[in-house]
Amino acid sequence: MGIIENGSISGNLPSKEAFVVHYPGYPSSISRALDTLGGIQGITTARESTSNKLELHFRPEDPYAHPVLGEQRPCHGFLLKISKEVVKKDSLPESQPVLATSNACLPEDFPALCADIVARVSESYCFDGMADYQHVVPIHADIAQQKKRKWMEVKSLAGKNDLMDMADEDVMMLLPQFFSPKDMPDNLVLRLPVTSSPKKKDEELTQNLYEIDIGPVFAIDFSIPKILKWEDFIVPSSNQWKWQVAVSALFEERPVWTRDSIVQRLLDKGLKCTHHMLNRFLLRAAYYFSGGPFLRFWIKRGYDPRKDPESRVFQRMEFRVPPELKGYCDSNATNKSKPSWDDICAFKVFPFKCQTFLQLFELDDEYIQQEIRKPPKQTTCNYKTGWFSEALLDNLRLRVAVRYVSVFPEPGFEDVFKSIQEEFERSEKTRIQKDALNPYQRNHQETAKDMKKRKNTNKEKDSNVNADDDTEDVDDEDEELNVAANDDEISISSHEYGDMENNSRTYLQGLFNSFPSSAPALYGNANDGSDGEYPIYEEVSNDDEDDNDEDDDDE
Repeated sequence: MGIIENGSISGNLPSKEAFVVHYPGYPSSISRALDTLGGIQGITTARESTSNKLELHFRPEDPYAHPVLGEQRPCHGFLLKISKEVVKKDSLPESQPVLATSNACLPEDFPALCADIVARVSESYCFDGMADYQHVVPIHADIAQQKKRKWMEVKSLAGKNDLMDMADEDVMMLLPQFFSPKDMPDNLVLRLPVTSSPKKKDEELTQNLYEIDIGPVFAIDFSIPKILKWEDFIVPSSNQWKWQVAVSALFEERPVWTRDSIVQRLLDKGLKCTHHMLNRFLLRAAYYFSGGPFLRFWIKRGYDPRKDPESRVFQRMEFRVPPELKGYCDSNATNKSKPSWDDICAFKVFPFKCQTFLQLFELDDEYIQQEIRKPPKQTTCNYKTGWFSEALLDNLRLRVAVRYVSVFPEPGFEDVFKSIQEEFERSEKTRIQKDALNPYQRNHQETAKDMKKRKNTNKEKDSNVNADDDTEDVDDEDEELNVAANDDEISISSHEYGDMENNSRTYLQGLFNSFPSSAPALYGNANDGSDGEYPIYEEVSNDDEDDNDEDDDDE
């Protein structure tokens, strides 16, 4: 303990070390300050952490308030214990010359400020940041909570089967977001543009002119972009010229490509570029549709696959991994050694993705190539199925699934392969039977199936229709189907919207047929020279009505 004289003190340096917290405020008490810092346990945890950050909660009872962080910094100081004591004149040490010169003026007992060096301060926590906006629960909410009835009374009124236990649950409150990601203001300085050479400026100017005149190429759904003469926009001696020549040569080979196949072909030639640069090369030579059978496939400029039946071999085919096998894809999602596109199209490996888009032309399967090269039976390109029928596409999709599941690397999934194989065989058999029928017969076969479904539903609901009438109705349907099968004069157009009328007539016919009736010959004579379709009530002739009226008069 030494006396402070002229702001100085002398003494021995202790071996103890301490740290100091520069508290950003005036706490009401030391205990309150410790609570805002997380208590002794919170301070100990902060000291042991590697972040060197000390959290300060201005309202520790509010769990929705954001903390303020104090940064740890080195410090060179001492912790002093200051006190005021009465010092006797005789107890003054001789080492204080200042006091020795004035001993005569001092009384025998006088008060003096004394200080003791308790510890050395080597670290400090400084709160230099600004406090974020805080979410404060209104005071009146606590008052209203106290004025409520007892929880047991509310629970008895709510019932035993209430979904929310109000006695145990609190009101849900969402934690507000930070107002600012930084607590210290920063001055942002924009980076100056890099100086470029005159040659590079000329290339950028030519490139900007090209981008202005490129025209729409993304997600085309109406007109086809014209052929672009890209030679006028690229310097022949630049690196882009070599890339553009390689990309344009691919579309001279065939008009429709997948992106994965383009990347694979360029890698085989030793050409590798970024995703952004490849898009620029493709946009100069191709475009793609926003939907349909050629969705997201790059198509040569000036070529419309919707008008060329030979483009059917370039249509899209989708493969989705069965649910039983998706665990394999999830486990290999982060695998960087992905198989090549050629191996995927050759069915040598199982895809890592749960959904893969393929091109029929690239699939190495004899059955698929044989089916897609048969003459098309449709004269127009359908938006959903393209140049193929829906039955054929389903059959090809099952064929792709069979090939991929057959090379699945993990054992124990033979039943999945067997089920897909059986479904493929049934689909192929059904498609062959449909192809054997002419369009007129297929239309009536589908109509008859719809009629039978509606009649079966009507029989279950109506208890007044007996079994004899049902048998006669079925016989009448069989007779009309036989007549329709022998009529080869009428053909149905294969236009993509040509089924709209047939669906409407089928729906109306089924609606009228759903009414119960005991007359077996309600649909008229099958040999009346009609087109083979079921007539509806409005087509009953006036002569029949007159005959019925005469019969009623005779009775």
